[in-house]
Amino acid sequence: MSILEQDPWYQAFRELIAAEISTLREQTRHQVNQFWQQHHEIRATRPYNEWGCLGLRLRERSVVFGIEWYVNSYYGPRGKRVVLSKAVTLAVDRSAKLSAVAHKLKGWELELAQTLEPQFTIVRRQLDELVKMNHRAQVYTQRKPKLQNNVL
Repeated sequence: MSILEQDPWYQAFRELIAAEISTLREQTRHQVNQFWQQHHEIRATRPYNEWGCLGLRLRERSVVFGIEWYVNSYYGPRGKRVVLSKAVTLAVDRSAKLSAVAHKLKGWELELAQTLEPQFTIVRRQLDELVKMNHRAQVYTQRKPKLQNNVL
């Protein structure tokens, strides 16, 4: 067993982090589902050429999750069409650079994405902080025996 697995403080801390990530995941999943519901409602009222190409997904990772906007590109004739998805890049402040792909989007898509993106930016920042806190707790737990013996 490793030091991390034996330390009750670290295990309790890790459970708190996991619970917070789980709460954020459920809230975000609800928002993503709302996006798709609104997306399909709008598409149902518009002709095919105004359907748009923006999508949103919740990408599961080992500990946390990612919120990813993507733009679909379609190649080939109907029936043999190939769909390529490209993720929208993130800025330094963890917000999606929707302005970089605005020329490809329909007006209603961009408006819908811009209303949701501030909430997703906050969640991305929270996840970053939780991952950093978890990493610092790991480092502390691994160094604790050396710190107690005054050896570093």
